[in-house]
Amino acid sequence: MPPSRAGPVRRWLASGLVPLALLGTPPLRAAPAPPASPDPGQPAPQPPRAGTTAEQLYLEGLRQSNAQQLPAAIQAWEQALLLFRQRADAAGEARTLEELGFAHYWLERYEPALAFFRQALTLHRRLGDRTREAIVLGRIGDVLAFQDRPAEALAASQASLNLLGREARADPATLLRLHMRIAWLHADQQGDPLALRHFQDALRLAEKLDDPETALTIRTAIGAIQLRLARYDAAIATLQPVLVQMEARRSPPGERAQVLQQIGFSHYWRNDYAEAIDAYVRGLALAREAGDTRNQLTLLRGLADVHVFVGNNEASRGFSREALELARTSGDHLSEAVALIALGGFAAEDGDTATAVAQLERGLALARAGKNRNLEANALSALGHAQAERGDGGASRRAYAQSLAIYREIGNRYNEGMMLLALGHGDLRQNQTDRASLSYRQALTIYEAIDDRYGQAQALVGLGLALHRAGRNQEAEEPLRQAVARNEEIRARLGPRDDLKVSLFDTQTSPYQALQVVLVAQGRSEDALVVAERARARAFVEQLQARSVATGSAQTPAATATAAAAPMDLAAIRAVARSQNASLVQYALINDRIYTWVVAPDGRISFRRLQSPGSLASLDRLVVASREAMGVRSARGLAVVAAATPAAARRSGASDGALADLHRLLIQPIADLLPADPEAPVIVIPQGPLFFVPFPALRDATGQPLIARHTLLTAPSIEVLAMLSRARDSRPRGDGGRGESGQGEGGRGVLVAGNPTMPAIALRPGDPPVPLAPLPGAEQEARAIAALFGTTPLIGARATETAVVAGMGQARLVHLATHGLLDDDMRQQVPGTIVLAASDRDDGLLTAGEILGLSLSADLFVLSACDTGRGTITGDGVIGLSRSLLTAGARSVLVSLWAVPDAPTTALMTAFYRELAAGRSKARALRAAMLEVRRQEPDPVAWAAFTLIGDTD
Repeated sequence: MPPSRAGPVRRWLASGLVPLALLGTPPLRAAPAPPASPDPGQPAPQPPRAGTTAEQLYLEGLRQSNAQQLPAAIQAWEQALLLFRQRADAAGEARTLEELGFAHYWLERYEPALAFFRQALTLHRRLGDRTREAIVLGRIGDVLAFQDRPAEALAASQASLNLLGREARADPATLLRLHMRIAWLHADQQGDPLALRHFQDALRLAEKLDDPETALTIRTAIGAIQLRLARYDAAIATLQPVLVQMEARRSPPGERAQVLQQIGFSHYWRNDYAEAIDAYVRGLALAREAGDTRNQLTLLRGLADVHVFVGNNEASRGFSREALELARTSGDHLSEAVALIALGGFAAEDGDTATAVAQLERGLALARAGKNRNLEANALSALGHAQAERGDGGASRRAYAQSLAIYREIGNRYNEGMMLLALGHGDLRQNQTDRASLSYRQALTIYEAIDDRYGQAQALVGLGLALHRAGRNQEAEEPLRQAVARNEEIRARLGPRDDLKVSLFDTQTSPYQALQVVLVAQGRSEDALVVAERARARAFVEQLQARSVATGSAQTPAATATAAAAPMDLAAIRAVARSQNASLVQYALINDRIYTWVVAPDGRISFRRLQSPGSLASLDRLVVASREAMGVRSARGLAVVAAATPAAARRSGASDGALADLHRLLIQPIADLLPADPEAPVIVIPQGPLFFVPFPALRDATGQPLIARHTLLTAPSIEVLAMLSRARDSRPRGDGGRGESGQGEGGRGVLVAGNPTMPAIALRPGDPPVPLAPLPGAEQEARAIAALFGTTPLIGARATETAVVAGMGQARLVHLATHGLLDDDMRQQVPGTIVLAASDRDDGLLTAGEILGLSLSADLFVLSACDTGRGTITGDGVIGLSRSLLTAGARSVLVSLWAVPDAPTTALMTAFYRELAAGRSKARALRAAMLEVRRQEPDPVAWAAFTLIGDTD
């Protein structure tokens, strides 16, 4: 059971790419602007004109300066200087030297400027004029800063401020200028605490002077400094009002993009990934509007990085590719290196080591050419990861060690920790548990010091695994529980973003799996069940809870919210089995192990450890093989499958074998724990590929399908089952409302639709639309079912998306017999589409994402269509139509696991509702219907596709 990340995480934003000066350094002196095209030549000094005085020449120089004629002003002041010196007027000489110094400063003649200022400084000190001494020192600091002599500039500026600070009547504008200059100099020298103090002093002066423009600039700089100091909450609190002010003032989009970039970085380092993504996306749009390539690249890198952390690698690849293209177009070689390193890391994870090494070596060369040590270390760490993936542990360790040395040299604490983790992972693979533990503890110390929960979780998981590998299971338990807690803290910060919670959870499975292994090794299988339950469908539970509170169906919202937030304990798990009067069968897949718990209706818990066929990937292949052996199609279901075909006979032997293999693996070891009464419900809680196992069709040693011996349901988790049951108990009983289909008392609250007028759809983006085949069997099915309830079905053109959605809200029973689509090209965040008739108000395609926005009250929602139970398998269950319907308020759903044949499906559904009308529960009615159709159509494809998810009643 390897750690969740075999190599260092590509957290490129730790590279120090965060810019400090967002809006540029403000002007440091209120003085005339330099001429647009100053005379590059300097005329030779001329003797004073006859009859002119030093004062007259001094004033003439001021007039020329104000007219932006600096060469002429310099000539006048040089003549004045000669006269002041002839009469030994030190005060006049000092003033004139100051003006000469400033004129040369504006003309970017820094050495003459510095010489004049230093002469003036000597005179002011001799005269005892502390105020002018301070002002000249400040100007010397300005010149030295432009000469890129920061230490000397800082010393001069600080001396100036020290002198002025003793003057009771010091000019606030001059003090403001000095504080800002000193702050920028400290920031440039990584003296961030001192920089922050001087910016804060400058802000108080700007507010005193009622200078909102300068105050806004200072606040922006303060936010950036707080970010660099890892004071993320303070940075957000500072920069959010800055952004509001900028938006109110309609500041240029590029400036707003830079502030959003800083806000995004702050949220990112707080592990608030949803907020970070929002800020980056807004900033990227503004940077594009401004044509700001540099900001676009930084924001693209930020988006690529944060999506890695929430487990959305495809999105991260997309942003990295876009950044690579933009970097190459703009000639930004360092940004090109960042993108290449990221893409090389992905190639290594895909097993394409040749591409990975080529991209990473190119990125390394660019980083070294640009003398960017952090990027060089990033490239080396990614190369180490690629070498680990191809089994070259020695080369991997050397690359990691080089990277670690650089990170320590430049003070990149976060990535130093990542390299320690990488070294620990390598040692763990070599079973060097003591050395691995040391690396993990060192990394943990770093991440605790910088308060990074993600890094803490990774280090704690590694430490727990090392202790487990060393046989110290009791010691391993505590760090693994701490890792679980850190991960859950991170997930809690994602707010309502269900998609991010789901994808993030898929990157967080290691501590849950390791903790189950450690507990089982201690003989504590019941405690391991609590962890197994905690490790699934958490986002689903939170969605159900949020919907329950929002709709008022929770009897005590505050108490229920608290209960839902806490994972179930053993008492709660037993209570669910008792309330459902069912046997709960929960599977957990951990590498080559299948842990199985059976919770009896009386609360007794039994545990069996099964051996899977090699690995989780092997199990996945076995599930796929069983479906292929049955001839299951994973297509969109666009054509009608009328019935089982002659090919069914040819494949029956292969399907029987595959279904028997799965029975031996999943059912036979627990068969003695299952109820003897075939009417007693058994609720299966699968994991991973087991969600797509056709459990009713699994064949025992006698050739009997599992459905012949047991009444089967499924659920994403025990807690989801409990919440659906609570929703039933809190929901008012009765017929509910009536939609368009509710005709007459018998049909109140029943919505039936079938064989809508099919829209034309494009099978792939860019393809021409093609009409979907009509479903005559679905129409026959809808009419027969509607007759049972005394209602009128929506058929053909009447079964529009608008009409069906309008009727679904208050219906207690919804039955839709139509096409179901499962197409990665058509989906957005949630796969799955129900095909209905189009109208001038809709397109006829009711997507799983749209269903999430509905409010349903159905006790049963039946999707008699193809592939409606499929979707994307995640740690949160199957993300698709069934999850959307349950989240929207349905208490149970009946969906299909493959493209179902038309005629047998009609027979199955008719039989199902006939059994329901006779008073059977939903699960027992489905079992009876399956057995009835099986007698006519033995092929499992014809009758085993449907699964009932949710409450048993």
